[in-house]
Amino acid sequence: MNLKDNFNFQSSCDFFPQEELKRIPRHIHEKMEEERRQSEAAEIDAIFAELHDNDNDWSTPFKHLVISQVEQEEIDAIFAELDDWEVAPAPVLPEPSTETKSNGFREYAESGDLDAFLDGFIVDSQPREVLIERLQELFSKSALSVDEVALARKISIKLSKLGVPPIERGLARCKLSDGVCEKDESAALMMNHLQTFDIQWGHTCHPGHKTHEKAFDGKFANIFASEDLDWDHAMEIATLKLKPATKAKYLNLPASCLLGMLMLRGKEIHERQKTIRRQKQKEAFVDYERSLQLEAMSLDIEAQLIQYGERCHQAKSRLNIGVYVNVWKAVELSKGNKNYLASAKIHYEKLTGESISKSLMQKRVRVLENALKKTTVYP
Repeated sequence: MNLKDNFNFQSSCDFFPQEELKRIPRHIHEKMEEERRQSEAAEIDAIFAELHDNDNDWSTPFKHLVISQVEQEEIDAIFAELDDWEVAPAPVLPEPSTETKSNGFREYAESGDLDAFLDGFIVDSQPREVLIERLQELFSKSALSVDEVALARKISIKLSKLGVPPIERGLARCKLSDGVCEKDESAALMMNHLQTFDIQWGHTCHPGHKTHEKAFDGKFANIFASEDLDWDHAMEIATLKLKPATKAKYLNLPASCLLGMLMLRGKEIHERQKTIRRQKQKEAFVDYERSLQLEAMSLDIEAQLIQYGERCHQAKSRLNIGVYVNVWKAVELSKGNKNYLASAKIHYEKLTGESISKSLMQKRVRVLENALKKTTVYP
C-alpha cells in the first residue's frame, strides 16, 4: 500500500510521530524517502527546462529583480545629467625659472640635505683627510660655482669642528696688497673665500665673541653673535680693502685663535706660524727617523721570538709573534718615561688600534723579556 497517495504527506515524519516511526518497517521508510528525493529532482528539472525555454527573457524566473518603468526613467535621467557635465582640464604648472634652478642648492642647505645634492659627497661621514683633499681639489680651480662654494663652506665647518684650522688644510694663499690679491679677479675671489674660512674658524673657537663694533662703520659688529655664521656678512668683511693685520685687529680675537688662520694674520702671528711649522717638521723628521730605526731593529726581535718558539713547544703554540713585536716597539718608544708602562700602553694602542688593559700590557712585557733573555739575535 502506498501511504503517500492515501494520506497526502511528503515524508513519513509529516504523519507519524517519532515513536511510531520506530515501529514502521525499515524498507517502507526507505521507499518513502526515495520517492521524496525523486520528487525534488523532478521539480529542479522543471525549473531548468523553463529557464532554457525562456533564455531571452531572464526576468521570468527572477521577478523580484525586475526594474519598474518608473525606476528605469529615474536612472535614465541621472545618466543624462551626468552626460551634460564638463570635466575641467588639469592645470598646467609653470616651468621653474632659471634663477630657481641655479639657486636650488639653497633649499637643500636649509633642509639639511645638501650632501645628497652635491655629487653625493656626504661631508659628515668623511674623515678629515678626505675632507681636506676635497677642499684642496675645489681650490685648485680658477673659480667656484655657487654649489661648489656651498660645499666648500660645509667642509670648512666640519673641519673646524674637528679642530683642523685653516692653516693646516693645505691651501695656498696669494700675497695681499691692502687686502686685495695681487693676481687676477678670480684669484682675488678665491682669496676672499679663504678669508671667510678664517672668520668661520674664529666663530667656531669663540662663538659670541665681541668685536670692535664701531670700526669701519660697524662692518665687524656682531659677526660672531649669531649661532650660525652669516656667510654674507663674512664675505663683506673679506672684500673690505684693509690689510689682513687690520682685519685681525678689528675681529679682536686672541693670538691662540689667530695662529690657526691662513689669511687674516699680522706679521708677528705669521712669524710664529713659521716657527711652529719648522718645529713640527723637525719633530716629524725625528719621528720618521726613529720609526725607520725601530722597524729595522724589530726584524731582529721577530727572529728571536721565532727562535724562542722553536725551542719551547708550549711557547710556539701560544706566542703571537706580531703582537709581541708591537709590544717591543711600544716599550722602546716609552724608554726614558718615568711611568713607562702607562706610556707603553698608549703607544701600543696607537700602533695596533686596539685597546689593552694595563695588567695585560704588563704581562706581555714580562713574557717578551723572558723570551728575549733565552735567545740571541744570531743563534
